[in-house]
Amino acid sequence: MGASNVLWDDTFQTPASGADPDRDMGYVFGAVRIRKGNGGKTYALVPNGIDSPNGSATLYAYELAANGAVTRKHTLIADAGTGNGLMSTGMADFNGDGLIDVVYGGDLKGNVWRWDFEGTNPGAAVKLFQAKDAGGNPQPITGGLAVGRDTSGQVFVGFGTGKFISNGDVPAPGITSQTQSIYGIIDTGATIAARSQLEARTIPFSGKTAKGEDARGFENYSVLPSSKQGWYIDLPVPERVTSAPTVYGSAMYLASVIPATGADCSGAAGSGFVNALNLFTGTSPKSGGYFTDQTGLKDKDGNPGVIGSVGISGGMPTEVNVTSSLATVGTGQGPSDLSSGTSSSGINPPTGGRPSRISWREIVAQ
Repeated sequence: MGASNVLWDDTFQTPASGADPDRDMGYVFGAVRIRKGNGGKTYALVPNGIDSPNGSATLYAYELAANGAVTRKHTLIADAGTGNGLMSTGMADFNGDGLIDVVYGGDLKGNVWRWDFEGTNPGAAVKLFQAKDAGGNPQPITGGLAVGRDTSGQVFVGFGTGKFISNGDVPAPGITSQTQSIYGIIDTGATIAARSQLEARTIPFSGKTAKGEDARGFENYSVLPSSKQGWYIDLPVPERVTSAPTVYGSAMYLASVIPATGADCSGAAGSGFVNALNLFTGTSPKSGGYFTDQTGLKDKDGNPGVIGSVGISGGMPTEVNVTSSLATVGTGQGPSDLSSGTSSSGINPPTGGRPSRISWREIVAQ
């Protein structure tokens, strides 16, 4: 592997000349996504990450030629202030033509940004919301964002807040961790001014799964009030979300992590939950549950609820991988303890049945 094997490179590392080639490029943490766009274009979409010299929150949209070479670079600065960074993205194709129409991004200051890609060139950033805790302190968004559309056509953006990057993010004696949250907000194309415009939801139910794992339940189903522009759920300290959610039907699946108290990497032992809740209401589904385990849970008053979170022990869970019948995470456990290192929970398919193959093609070696 040498320099000639690299198709292209864009870096903020200062060369010997001392001239910084790009002061908005940082250490990229979020996934780089290559997608077909409108106007016959193909984009490589890159969030700028942490510790850029400018400290901005920036989305890079590289236009790619057929051979993968960059033909044009769009530097889409959402926040030109310092101490920030775009950490993750989400995207949507609203008309079903296989081309991205909108790109969403979350940054270290809790901002959710929206870029319009429906034209031949991407539009300027629009701020949809800033995630803040009850005290008004910004909640960082370091995992991805997921997008879904309800039966009325409203577009919801779902995500969780929290980070686990530096030593200060590890729970330790004398360190007070910030309350983090799970959100579902409606994209109207305009800014949601305050958290008070969202419906506060809770996690009132607790108990055990049929396998004896810790389990929690979200509020029983109720529609989102028409006066609200989304919902939020505060997580117990020091629980947080550092990976992307997945939307499957009305369900949003996402992992939340609970770092162990300690120092440096010792916090990675930890634990967490695999969560499944209705993206459009912030509650359990209208009937039954998203998990196949129908073991009943109770709240403090003895009222019944369904499982919405399955506990993971032995390590913090990775991003949830969703198939037609399973939600699977990595657990941090490896071959040394004879574990497969994964944990799977059965899930119920959306209304309409499980996805199935509608055609097939045999490939024959020549």
